[in-house]
This record gives sequence, structure tokens and C-alpha cells, in this order.
Amino acid sequence: MCQRLYIASFRPIGSVSRSKDAPYLELWPAGKQDETVRRHFPIGEFPMLYVAAGHSPCGCGFPELLPGGRDRFQDQPEERATMARLVEALRPVVTSRPRVQLYLCFIGHEEDRPEGRRSVTLRDLADPSFRFQDLEVVTVFKGGVEQRVAPAERAMARLRRARR
Repeated sequence: MCQRLYIASFRPIGSVSRSKDAPYLELWPAGKQDETVRRHFPIGEFPMLYVAAGHSPCGCGFPELLPGGRDRFQDQPEERATMARLVEALRPVVTSRPRVQLYLCFIGHEEDRPEGRRSVTLRDLADPSFRFQDLEVVTVFKGGVEQRVAPAERAMARLRRARR
């Protein structure tokens, strides 16, 4: 099964195309076929919806933590490059409006209700230890603007920092 990352934003995000020099991310406005995922985001706050595909030809390639704590892709350089390119695409939007929301799911599971929510900063998203979780809404802040993190998530963040 292949992944899709949906991005909800208040402001437009420029399209990102894969190229020979930068094959790590593709980003485009969501179409009618993607409307089922829109209900996971507050439309008044996030009227723009985008689809992102990672470095793999099928769109996979985002770092993901599988049930049981296993990594899907075991920290590949392409995965880090995909995330770096995603952070750069989000930076102008997050800077002007202090957040966006991301939702990672497998194709065909767009209607599934989110099973979790967490908040991270752009810096957290750029960290090589960052992992998405399937069916989780991730709110991305500029950094220090607003941080609503559950105690368990704070403990995980401290653990990630200690590993560095």
C-alpha cells in the first residue's frame, strides 16, 4: 500500500515538482477525488488542501513509525531529503500563518478517522528522528508560537533529544 500526505493550510502553498536535481517531493493542490480527507481539518481555519508524495515513484517515502515502534524505511538518506524539502515548502506558510496540519494515510484510507493528534514545530519536523504515524493529524507550528503537547509526547520529545 502506498502513502499520501495531506496538507491543510490557510494560505496557498506553491506546487513542488520532482526534478532530476530534486526528486524527493511532489506537492499539488488536492482534487475532487481527495475531498473525503478534508473533513479531518477545520475548513474555516484551513481552506486550502494539498497532496504530497514522497521520494518513491508511488508517493511513499515519508518516515513512518509502524505499530510496535518499527520504522517503515529505517532512516534512509532519501527520506531525510524528502522531509527537508517538505519543511522548506511549508516554511513560508507557517511563517505567515503560524500553523498547518498534516495527515498521513495509505491510499484508500482517506476516509478513516484520525487516530491521534500531536503538535510539532518545523524544527521537530526537520529532525531526522521525526516519524509520522498512520492516521495521525500533525499540527506544525513555526516554533515557540504555540505548543499544545500532551505529557506523553513531551516525554517522547525529550527521549529523541537525549538520543542526539
